[in-house]
Amino acid sequence: MSSQRTLMCKDLLEAATYGRENTLTQLLGLNGGGSPDSTHVTIEASNNAPNQTQNFQSATFMGNTVLHILASNGHAELAQKTYMKDRSLLEVCNKGGDTALHCAARYGHSGVISLLVDKAHELQHNLEDTLRKKNKHEETALHEAARYGCEATVQVLITEDVQLAGEVNKNNESPLYLATIEGHFDVVRLIVQHLCNREITFAYYSGPRRMTALHAAVLRSTKELQSYIWYIRWYGIRLNFFKRPQRKQTGLDMANELLKLDRGSLAKRGDILESTPLHYAASIEAYSMARRLLNHDASLAYCNDSLGLSPVHVAALKGHLKMVVEFLQNNLDSWELLDHRGRNFFHVGAEMPNNIIKQLLKIAGKARSTWPELREVLCKASFTRDNDGTTPLQIAARGGHRRTLRALLRKEWVDFTLTSLDNLAFSYDQSNPQVSQSATDESYEKIYQHYKNLDQVVEAAKYPKNWLHIYSKEQDPPESSDALATKIQTIALGSVLIATVTFAAAFTPPGGYNSTDGTPVLGKKYAFRAFILADVVAFVSSFLSTFFLIHLGTDHSGSFLKRKLATPRLLFATATVCMVLAFALGLYVVLAPIRKLFSIIVLLTALTAAIQYRYSKNSLRWGPHRVAPYIVIVLVALINK
Repeated sequence: MSSQRTLMCKDLLEAATYGRENTLTQLLGLNGGGSPDSTHVTIEASNNAPNQTQNFQSATFMGNTVLHILASNGHAELAQKTYMKDRSLLEVCNKGGDTALHCAARYGHSGVISLLVDKAHELQHNLEDTLRKKNKHEETALHEAARYGCEATVQVLITEDVQLAGEVNKNNESPLYLATIEGHFDVVRLIVQHLCNREITFAYYSGPRRMTALHAAVLRSTKELQSYIWYIRWYGIRLNFFKRPQRKQTGLDMANELLKLDRGSLAKRGDILESTPLHYAASIEAYSMARRLLNHDASLAYCNDSLGLSPVHVAALKGHLKMVVEFLQNNLDSWELLDHRGRNFFHVGAEMPNNIIKQLLKIAGKARSTWPELREVLCKASFTRDNDGTTPLQIAARGGHRRTLRALLRKEWVDFTLTSLDNLAFSYDQSNPQVSQSATDESYEKIYQHYKNLDQVVEAAKYPKNWLHIYSKEQDPPESSDALATKIQTIALGSVLIATVTFAAAFTPPGGYNSTDGTPVLGKKYAFRAFILADVVAFVSSFLSTFFLIHLGTDHSGSFLKRKLATPRLLFATATVCMVLAFALGLYVVLAPIRKLFSIIVLLTALTAAIQYRYSKNSLRWGPHRVAPYIVIVLVALINK
């Protein structure tokens, strides 16, 4: 609020907010009073009441004039009358830099904008400067309308001034980019229709970090919203038997519209790291989008980013087998594409622990008759050496990827005589091929950690801070072998204790045995059968956990231990929960005959504590598949009731 404007009185603020025409007519002297309404409040005239001129010059604390308030609340006719009374109000900006048009566009009041624009034409008011006014975020009213998907508002604004679509905000985002990233297909189609026959620049479809609206369409392809006939969630069941699946407009539909604007540069334009939309599609495994882009321009498969990575490199790096096969089917010479280190997609696949090389070789073996060219392509790719003279086989050996090595060693085309320039030796025994895990490179472990927790789907971040297959959060330093050995010892000790306790509990059931036939006294009760099942699951899980840990103790490779330790940890957690469940069921079966309510409370308390422990780990989350073992215990006992 400028120093020249007084603070708006309460009566005027309420009248403008709720659209009380008679009150506004009295306070502002608007023409054409209108019929009285139930909300009309008579205001007694006094010498201290602000006059009409002062009311027009007043504003709220945030600088909103009466026209701002009327436009924000969609009172079109009152806004038109107010504008005719004082035309300067249309040019006034509040503390956020918003004009009345910004406010109307933000809340989707296309009628307000339409009436104001029409009346401005009648009064020969030059609207060009007003429409292009920007707020503190350097956004026009068209930015607001495009962001919130108001098609009617966009239609009014872009028809009045089509060059508004070329204005960008502080983040270099155009209205077309905002509509695309927010998934407003109708707005995207409308803007494209107005731009199709015009000469446009990069600003018309620009986004942050030199992205384009086509990049945004690829990212939106991971947000396809569908309506299912029925679906189940872990916290409840919802059935929609009479609801038909409704097809929603996806990123692919928006890409089809955006490609109408491509005159040879849009599809090939890269972001700040020179990553094209096809790189994005390869990274997030968007098959339909990749096919559409390749059909539009097959040369997109040969575009490299700032690191020299082509789309097939990215697909191999992320372990997307179907995407790699798609690129090879469209361009058989994709294996010849090299990055800045002189590596093809086979090198990249051998470097990452995703077993994509093994899967490719498996496909080549099955497709000898239907796709014989694939075998030849993989053969040539496996012989290629990078700038250091390293082959994919040597990279897999240095990384300690056993499955990839076994797959390569089975193939007769691998040349074992090749050595890299740093004299990396690779020994091979025809009868017993083995690779020492001690050859694992320390630097490779850091690379693996860097690529491990990548954001494949950018649902939470509309504006990625960095390129999808490069950016990741800071990783914790890799654990030492001594720390992993300590973990193994701790889990093994706990597993042995649980196995001992559950073994003893199986032969000392609650309630004891009958002296006549030796059967359990409480054996016919449902809770007793559930107790036995929980005890058995706890014993078996702890036994298997101990067995796995004994097997792991014979290996001294840190990377191997870290990958394989997840199984005994999961078994140990399951055994712990089932042991607590067996304890609670044992108390319940003994206390229920005398204290029913108290026994139920004890059972629920113990079960809650067990499940809370089970899901307090970072890698374990709530879900129906997580509680399945405990549901099975209860259901089986109930069936045998």
